[in-house]
Amino acid sequence: MALFAADPLEIPEIRIMVGQYLGRPDLVRCLSVCRSWRDSFLPLVWSNISIAPHQPRPTVEAFMQHGQFIKDLAYHTLIWRDYGSTLCRNLSTLHVYCNEDSSRFVISRYDRLQNLSINGVLPCHYRHQHPIWKPPYSFQNLSSLVLCKVNIEPEDAAHFWDMCTRLESLIIQYTSIVRPQDDSTTLARLQSLRLSTRSDDSEQDLDIITRCPNLTSLHWEIWSQGIFHRTLGRSDLLAAQFANGAWPKLCELRLSNFIPTDAQLAQIISGMHQVKVLNIPECEIGPLSYTVLRLRFQSIRELLVGLTSTVVWPEAQEILASCQRLRIFRCRLTSQNILQGQPWACENSLTCLIIGVIIPHDQDADHHQRNVFEKISRLTNLELFVLDHTGPVTQGVFLKLLVGKGLEQLTTLKKLKTLGFYDITQELMETEIQWMIENWTSLQNIDGRLSQGNQRKPLEMLQAAGIQFGSWHCASVQ
Repeated sequence: MALFAADPLEIPEIRIMVGQYLGRPDLVRCLSVCRSWRDSFLPLVWSNISIAPHQPRPTVEAFMQHGQFIKDLAYHTLIWRDYGSTLCRNLSTLHVYCNEDSSRFVISRYDRLQNLSINGVLPCHYRHQHPIWKPPYSFQNLSSLVLCKVNIEPEDAAHFWDMCTRLESLIIQYTSIVRPQDDSTTLARLQSLRLSTRSDDSEQDLDIITRCPNLTSLHWEIWSQGIFHRTLGRSDLLAAQFANGAWPKLCELRLSNFIPTDAQLAQIISGMHQVKVLNIPECEIGPLSYTVLRLRFQSIRELLVGLTSTVVWPEAQEILASCQRLRIFRCRLTSQNILQGQPWACENSLTCLIIGVIIPHDQDADHHQRNVFEKISRLTNLELFVLDHTGPVTQGVFLKLLVGKGLEQLTTLKKLKTLGFYDITQELMETEIQWMIENWTSLQNIDGRLSQGNQRKPLEMLQAAGIQFGSWHCASVQ
């Protein structure tokens, strides 16, 4: 008697493990192999379901038949009525996109959820109804909550914050909310917080954040319809909290609409004993903050500062040469900074590079450009590459993506998905486009400006290759 099956895929447990790495089309194809494969892969096909307008969705009959397999469900209330009678008893994650109060009834049926996301409930929808965060609803198992455009009425705030004391992750976006009235309320379990409220009172937001002493990740955005919210007062308050050791475990910090001074940024970095993510686009790193940042080089994975700056930052070469775990980085350098510096320690880790490289006006310009491209060619795991040419340049010219001028050295960037170039026209001809299509087989998006005379044919070539030309975004950067 054989101790092992001749084909490992005859073992149900192995089929299920393999299925975790397959996309939905492949999973569906596996259903037709045989009955045993269907039994193994059917729960995986149905584990993640979306019920949304203008998208393929299961029939009501199929949903009723296989609802017990659904673990992650996203739905829009406009089309939920036909599906609402089915109870998905093994559901652990629920995403609700709604504009009517029927969502309250649906959500309340799943009191054992672990993850809940609600997007788009207006305050009037709950004004005369029983909010889901008040008893008898308990959500004792809930660990992650996302609220977007969901206003919390003042009379319900106490119950809401009581529920939040059990959470590990909380995202509140574009929402009106009041701070906990009980000074003893502490969100001690919370490890990740993203806060973007409809409030002009940053002190109220900060009061909420300081009640989370065990945060490891914080994303705080001052959101407003206006532009006059970039005051140093908020940065003063935040820096003071860091100086007092408010978040000793924090290692990921993302701030939007903050402009801390060099001294304030130094306080913030000093208060983070380990810095994995520092994303403060509007601020500049000065001598004080850089001295402190240098002590955190070994832990840095994402560094995005000075995104609006047009200043060359020579220290960026030291960061590239020292931070072995760096994955996401933005900087502006001269070709001399790069070529005269040490080898980049992040060659194997960098996946996103937003860089402005200035080439000097001299007879060695082509030589400098080729050498810079050779340096970039070593970033074999790069998925997003942006030439950032924001602002005027008087001491040189920017890199050009031209075959014969060094572009051909980037054949090693086999994982590249997005190419961008800011505020400068690239003279991409058919030769360059064909080269990119042939050599960057993972390329999905190109964004930038082409010269006026040669747009039609390159765009037709990109379209034929299935490569989008236009606006893009990087989720890791946002």
